[in-house]
Amino acid sequence: MRGVDFKDLLFIAVLAVGLLIRLVLAPYSSGSDVVQFAGFAKTFHRHGFCFYRYASAHSSESWPFNWPYLYGPVLMYLLGALAHIVPPIYDILWQGDSYSIYVSTNWVFALKFIYILFDVAITIAIYLITRSVYASTIFYLNPATIYISSIYGMFDQMAAAVIIIGIYMLSRKRFWLSGIVLGISLMIKQTMLFPIVGLGISLLLRNKAKNLFIAITGFTMGILAMLAPILLFCPSSLQGIFGTLYMVKPRYAEPIMYNFNGVTGIATLIHRFNTCGEFCGYEILWSIEHWYLFTAILSPFVAVSTLVIRDLYKLSTLYYILFTATYWGVNYQYLVPEIAFIAIASAYEKDRWLKALYIAASIYIALWVFIYPAEWWFRAHIHNPNAALAEIMGRASLNVYCDNIYAIYSLILTQLHYAIILRTSIHSITNARLCFSKLIRFSASKFSATVIE
Repeated sequence: MRGVDFKDLLFIAVLAVGLLIRLVLAPYSSGSDVVQFAGFAKTFHRHGFCFYRYASAHSSESWPFNWPYLYGPVLMYLLGALAHIVPPIYDILWQGDSYSIYVSTNWVFALKFIYILFDVAITIAIYLITRSVYASTIFYLNPATIYISSIYGMFDQMAAAVIIIGIYMLSRKRFWLSGIVLGISLMIKQTMLFPIVGLGISLLLRNKAKNLFIAITGFTMGILAMLAPILLFCPSSLQGIFGTLYMVKPRYAEPIMYNFNGVTGIATLIHRFNTCGEFCGYEILWSIEHWYLFTAILSPFVAVSTLVIRDLYKLSTLYYILFTATYWGVNYQYLVPEIAFIAIASAYEKDRWLKALYIAASIYIALWVFIYPAEWWFRAHIHNPNAALAEIMGRASLNVYCDNIYAIYSLILTQLHYAIILRTSIHSITNARLCFSKLIRFSASKFSATVIE
């Protein structure tokens, strides 16, 4: 049995430092989603497995905000279970025509603690897969991952943790079990679709049809297992999902500071100028509505890489970046799984340019935390703010409110994603040519030896 070495001790130290930072920040800040999730939890308590029937009933359900429940069932099960332990309490206080919403700090900490546990799980998984403290640190001590789990509070790390486990199982040729886990990851959040499609294509190219069938069977079972309580007790409620689709309809991104697709950001900026009459702009909503054309344009480059890349982690990274590079409505939390994928891929990557792009992307994503006025979440929904901690966060940030800056930021991020996709394709073609040349030389030498004999 292998003993604990210095690398392990260093990893434990990183784990402890990251956990301490998260636990200090978590109780004293709350993003609006944490508050809204308290409303969702109350809906689950009232309606049980029929909750999808009320997925867009923000008015009748008295949710804090007017956005619907857009996610898979796993989150709602979690919220419902958590609400049995910690009451999802929030207060809406009106002051004239405006109102403030404050949420129970017990609810905030309890929900974020679950997110933090998944941060820890991802970090341990990265270390066990790569045996690299550097790779684990890229994810765990990245300000973006800390911000999402411990300051704002969002659950994308849950889906990331599950899909990484699924990829590990698939790499071990546990086709049925990996399919189940990948199905569950999709039922946590639909943003996992792109890497799952990439894994499916890889299976199709490199495995027997029987193995692909086994994986698809497991995948279907994973999805059905998560939907089973709804299908058994309230199947008609699934129709309520259609009432939430207006939220995924492509549109201009307001406010721009929360948008991370460069095309959408620039289009929104041009549209805003046009509406305000500051100069003669153009109506270019079509560039957002047809976001999938950008996916189609980049897909051939991804396809070339898919034919060459055999490492499932690298392939998943590529397909997830295809998603964040082209989808019209990328939110900041969508970038947390990307950082996790990048951390693993960078540990295995041999191409120095691609590795540099990975590192640049992880650093650039983190920079947003220091541009955005993150202090706001220490005051917005916390009734008795921790003034000292809020001030520290305020001093650590540039506190930029200018949307022009964020539009440029998102454009550079999108270009960085494009660069990763293109470089991966070029590197894959180069590797394929080298392998082909070696094969030709080997065949020629064997032929020459045969002739001589």
